[in-house]
Amino acid sequence: MLILTAIQIMSMLQIIFIASLSIFIAGLQSSSLPDERKVCKLQEISYIPDENDYDTIHLELVLDSSISLNHVLATRILQEECGLIERELSFIPRREKRSHIARGIFRLSKWFLHFYQQSRKFLRPELLKDIKNVVDKLHHIKTPMGKVKFAGIGKFFYEMWKDVNQVRAEAKDDHFDLMLEQTLRTSLQLLINNKELSEILLNHPSISDKIKMKLPISNAKLLTEVKAIDVHCQPLNRDSQAAIYLKLKIPKIQNITVEKCDDIGKMKGNTYQYYVLPTATFERNETTFAVELGKCVLENFIFCPPTAIQEATCSMNNIKQCLSKEEPDQTNFVRELQSGFAVFGSFTQLISTKHGLSDLFNVQPHHLYHVVPQTGAIVSIGGNILNQFTSSENTTVRRIGN
Repeated sequence: MLILTAIQIMSMLQIIFIASLSIFIAGLQSSSLPDERKVCKLQEISYIPDENDYDTIHLELVLDSSISLNHVLATRILQEECGLIERELSFIPRREKRSHIARGIFRLSKWFLHFYQQSRKFLRPELLKDIKNVVDKLHHIKTPMGKVKFAGIGKFFYEMWKDVNQVRAEAKDDHFDLMLEQTLRTSLQLLINNKELSEILLNHPSISDKIKMKLPISNAKLLTEVKAIDVHCQPLNRDSQAAIYLKLKIPKIQNITVEKCDDIGKMKGNTYQYYVLPTATFERNETTFAVELGKCVLENFIFCPPTAIQEATCSMNNIKQCLSKEEPDQTNFVRELQSGFAVFGSFTQLISTKHGLSDLFNVQPHHLYHVVPQTGAIVSIGGNILNQFTSSENTTVRRIGN
């Protein structure tokens, strides 16, 4: 009798377990975004999967004795900033000349002002004073600090180290040497005291040629992820010079495909409802990560720094943690998605036009649709013009919901 009772109890527990498991699975499924409402496209990015995994390269940095900036040899500047010899007074022209800035993809004056703003809090007082004198001479240059993009900066400094006279001749800027001298002094102080590598040193051939053995250097943002450790100055017996000895910490990067997804949403009466999803996500080791693409940099390839990536709480598979938005009293609207548009209104037709040829689509009024324009096509619907760069061979119109 006792044996039968035990069997009955085990059977009941098994039934309860199966029922609980079914409820749990249903709960997981209900927290995922319905397939009908998903719209995604793929994008490849490069990122640093583990900041503690890097290559280390030992380096001796010696400056070329033939390079002179503002009448001061680069070798002497290195000795002075290392504290091995007393610093001479910088040569600053008395004439207040206006910089004749050549138009082009890179402007040293604009970059220098930005560099000054970023580094001034770390500098010794005597250097800060000299830099301020140069900045005062450039007061006529107006630039939105923090919003300046400097395409070509790496190439500029690399060529400067190779042939400063050629770059000087092409710059056509009366303050060229002043800016470069102060940039080099500032960068040496940042390296020696703060272990920071700025652009002028990152693109020194002795450094950049070592880095590109381990890392593609064609993306300036990725290049700035290279760090310096164990930095110290040392006098050299040869040519009365000095050298900086350091180790380069070069991160290891990985390419990965991310999903850029949106929730098309749904209509409940005249209220439009949708979840706000991360702009991009990827899975690694059974964990979902969100990518803030606005912090990534496209330069030959897309690099996303560590600050752009974090573990995601909200995702397509966990929409309960996502922000839910409601827009009531909607009669006609268009919401642009990363791939196509969510549209709703009283219209009954949609026209897609490309190269003078048009396609007509009949739609039912007061229903939600997902519209993806053909590449290069312009879509007209309810007085709205839809135009988006896509890789779609045809314009597609899909009704969402009943």
